[in-house]
Amino acid sequence: MYNFAITDAENGVIGGIGLMPNSPTDVHALAMEIGYWLSEDYWGRGIMSEALPVFRDWAFEVARPDMQRLAAVVFEGNVGSARVLVKAGFVFEGTHRCAAFKEGRILDEHIHAMTREDWRKLSAEGRIADGDID
Repeated sequence: MYNFAITDAENGVIGGIGLMPNSPTDVHALAMEIGYWLSEDYWGRGIMSEALPVFRDWAFEVARPDMQRLAAVVFEGNVGSARVLVKAGFVFEGTHRCAAFKEGRILDEHIHAMTREDWRKLSAEGRIADGDID
């Protein structure tokens, strides 16, 4: 598991981004899940739109060079998060209905994913991020 803080010079930690591997002996061993969050005070500033492509590239290049699939789950109603994923090249694949219970509500989960081949196409198009994970 890899977890990184997203920080602001003035306020310290304002969010996080991470990568969750599946069991190395499981049939899903070459697939991972990405997750992220950002303090509401920082929404709409393009911070996650900048961080996600850098982290995505790091995940495919460094963290797991054998990874074939990177997926993300977005709870229903979180349009901004879905937009960030699509902007970073992820594809909406479908919905797991009534799959989560959060803050007293039953929610659908919207699945977005990118394959290694999708990522290679982004690279060929010059859409790989210029950034570092520190």
